[in-house]
Amino acid sequence: MQREVIKIKQLMRDNDMSVTDLAKEIGVSRQNVYRWLNGSKPISRKRIEQLGKVFGKHPSAIMFDGIAPIDKEVLQDVIEIVNGKTSDLGVEISSKDFARICILLYEVATNSKDGNTGGRPLVDMDSNLAKELVLLAS
Repeated sequence: MQREVIKIKQLMRDNDMSVTDLAKEIGVSRQNVYRWLNGSKPISRKRIEQLGKVFGKHPSAIMFDGIAPIDKEVLQDVIEIVNGKTSDLGVEISSKDFARICILLYEVATNSKDGNTGGRPLVDMDSNLAKELVLLAS
């Protein structure tokens, strides 16, 4: 089940709100709300924003459980890797692309089971993935 569906159900329980109540609040049919809650229909960004207003929450509080803390050491390693690759390759990339590459590499590093990539330390990860991403962005 999608994260936002679980969150909406929780907020409905917390606010003692029925499907009919919620549908009226945001101006949609009960059927639409039922479809969202059973996962047969995705919830549009516009509706997520409306739900945030109804429940007094920022839309991101509905879409995400919370923001995970950032591992500053891993992030610093990622930034150094990307900086190193741009220097080694002698290319320039926009700050937007730099940020996107850092986010991707950070996610790769932090989503692995043991905090590194496939048993290799993060610093060793740079050879292929970072190089390809920097080249694509240049």
